[in-house]
Amino acid sequence: MWLKSSVLYFSDSLWGDLMSNKLSVEDKLVSERSYADKVARKILCVGNGSCPVAKKDPQKIFETSMAISALRCILSYVVFPIITPIIGVSTGAAPIIGIPIAILALYFDVMGIRRFWIANHHLRWPISFIYLAVIGLVASLLITDIRSIF
Repeated sequence: MWLKSSVLYFSDSLWGDLMSNKLSVEDKLVSERSYADKVARKILCVGNGSCPVAKKDPQKIFETSMAISALRCILSYVVFPIITPIIGVSTGAAPIIGIPIAILALYFDVMGIRRFWIANHHLRWPISFIYLAVIGLVASLLITDIRSIF
C-alpha cells in the first residue's frame, strides 16, 4: 500500500524506516530527485533540500518579476517607439531608461526561479520555462539597448 505525502509517495516499509529514524526525509528527497532536477538545482545554486516557505511567497515573487518584465516590454514596444514621438519627446533616452529596468527584471526573474526551486514547488519546471522565455525576451531587449548606446 502506498501512502501519499505532499512531496513523495512512500511505501509502508520506507515509511517504517523513516519512523524508526533509519532514514531521514531529507535523504529520501535527495535520492528521489531526477538527474534533470539535480542539474537544475546545481545551476541555480539551490541545495538539495527544501526549506519551509509560505505558499504565497514564490507566487508573490513570480507576480513581481513578471510585472517588472511586462513594464520593460511595454516601454520597449509601446511607450518608446509610439507614444514618445507623438508627444514630442526624444526616443534617445529609451536605452538609458530601459537598461536599468531590464537589469532589475532579470534579477527578479532569476530570484523567482530560485525561490520556486528552494520551495520545492510542484510547478517549478513549468514556471522555470516561463521564466526562461521572459528572460530571453528581456535579455534581447537589454542587448539591443546596449548596442544602441555604443
